[in-house]
Amino acid sequence: MTAHVATIARRSGGWVVLRLDNDQVWEQSEDGPDLRLQVGETVTIDKGILGAYWLTVHAYHAAIKVRRTQ
Repeated sequence: MTAHVATIARRSGGWVVLRLDNDQVWEQSEDGPDLRLQVGETVTIDKGILGAYWLTVHAYHAAIKVRRTQ
């Protein structure tokens, strides 16, 4: 799934919580690189193995593990 970042929040520890333009909310679920996300940025969420999901930022070609919260 490809979408655009609508809002960005940070939890304690610096983990990100993202609302996408399709109203889905995803939060970072493991430590990972700082993706320097910005509102409007294009991201892709892909299903990995064992039920994991990975959010990739097109501009940086980096990914973090995420889980859907809404």
